[in-house]
Amino acid sequence: MSVSSNQEVSKFRSKIKLYVKWLIPIGIFIFFVIIYYLNSRHIWNIVSQKQNIIFGSDTMDTLDNLKELTFEVDTKKRLLFSVTLTPISKSIQKVLGLSQNKSIRLTLAILAALNITGVYLFLKKYSSSTIESLLFTGFYSFFYSNFVIFSIPETYSMSNLFILIYIATLFVLLKSSTVYSCMLLSVITGAASLYNPVLLSLVIIPIVMVFIQSDRKRWAIISLSNFAIGVFIYYFANYLLFRENPFVVLNYYANSYASLNNLLDIKSIAGVFSNFYFFSILSPHHYMSANLGLIDWLGYGNFIFGPVVILLVGIFLIYGIYVLFARKIQKEAFLLSLLMWTVLLSLFYTYFNPKEAILYSSQILFPLIIIFLHAFRTIKWRLSTKFIVFSICLLFIAFNNISAFFLGVR
Repeated sequence: MSVSSNQEVSKFRSKIKLYVKWLIPIGIFIFFVIIYYLNSRHIWNIVSQKQNIIFGSDTMDTLDNLKELTFEVDTKKRLLFSVTLTPISKSIQKVLGLSQNKSIRLTLAILAALNITGVYLFLKKYSSSTIESLLFTGFYSFFYSNFVIFSIPETYSMSNLFILIYIATLFVLLKSSTVYSCMLLSVITGAASLYNPVLLSLVIIPIVMVFIQSDRKRWAIISLSNFAIGVFIYYFANYLLFRENPFVVLNYYANSYASLNNLLDIKSIAGVFSNFYFFSILSPHHYMSANLGLIDWLGYGNFIFGPVVILLVGIFLIYGIYVLFARKIQKEAFLLSLLMWTVLLSLFYTYFNPKEAILYSSQILFPLIIIFLHAFRTIKWRLSTKFIVFSICLLFIAFNNISAFFLGVR
């Protein structure tokens, strides 16, 4: 074969690899748009007529804000959610000729699919393995609280997207950082807080890295700029629109629900951590209660292999944490910072409102899936054995959580 022929074959293979590289995320996006659109059709009549029917979520308020661009009290809590999605929904309605309800459902399905696709792209960059990335993207998409939150009108789907954007940007900064990239991270922090004020806590991640990394001065600057610019963006945007101190609104909600006594109550702490690290992954019941407590652990005994799977999840979580502390390299410092953020977020929601912990739990699942993937890569089994075992776990989790969703919303 001539040199020119070899070059042509090489170019052809490169094109095929490029097409496959983009076909996979496009396929993931289209698949989950369809999945979440169909899910929303299943529960639409219920969530549009009954408040707090799923996880105590404000589904009716969310729908009302998406139908008309208003600045009511709920919009003050999450300033940009309806401001962002209502124009998109109305554009889809006009371009595709859909009804208002269908255009809202499609908009929310697109938002959910962007989350899943973004997770795949990040994991692919993190591990460089397409198969591993697909496997753990599958886990992320079918984890219980994610599957529910992405299927209903709920603002936490946007929170999850900004958590993804922030962590992905921070991961890029691990190797190099400039003034402009640090500013970008700070702007993301501020923008995220306009969708969910709690996301100002994302600055905790680089702050923890300050105490782990050798270059503490650089990470201290990143952390302080994140927080200062984030708070400024949140305060200025809210004050510009509402002409009042936005922290007054947050204080109102804190006084309505929050209590420091919750942090002294072992039952509340254990309940929130159960919701965040276990119930968010595998549903113990076929109903959508907002208040899952310690007694709900008994629910895992009601279906075949439930106790086995939750035991495996627990062992794997403990192993993943062990790996982070056992070896101290740059990537582990990043992962340990993510883990600490999930713990502090869990403690915050213990203080804020432990009775609706399952509603908030999806926010820690992206950091957890990164830690899980890292732990998976350190297991010294044959690769085929690992994939078989974890694929079986994925199928069981998906089947159980899909059943819980469709049987629980009736």
